[in-house]
Amino acid sequence: MENNGPSKWLLRPVQVIVAVALPLVLLLGNIQLVAHNRFMNYEYGKASFPADSAVPFGGYPLPRAERTALAEAALLSIIGPEGMRALEEARFSETGAPAFNAREIRHMRDVRWLFSRARVVFWIALAVLLGGGAVLL
Repeated sequence: MENNGPSKWLLRPVQVIVAVALPLVLLLGNIQLVAHNRFMNYEYGKASFPADSAVPFGGYPLPRAERTALAEAALLSIIGPEGMRALEEARFSETGAPAFNAREIRHMRDVRWLFSRARVVFWIALAVLLGGGAVLL
């Protein structure tokens, strides 16, 4: 009898590995999608996006363009090569005061660390999923 595929003893572990990798790829892949400039611009560009009714540390309600620029700085601090510099240099346009305080910058540094680890896990899980899928096919 000719053996044209992987042994049965190999199929069960590969099925389990694929079953573990799939939710990781779906979850972390969606996080990768929403942590993108295009998604942020889409959300901020909606007509239904609420106006700034709170008065932040800058001392005045922020216009949409300024909120978008600050959101972009926050996003760049997580995924961009410059890291926290984008947050440290961000200023309110009317007052020139720093837009992010030290606690917020520390928090975003932690988010950047976590996001970079999640990105590695995503790529590993994707490779495992594709490789395992190929074995199972």
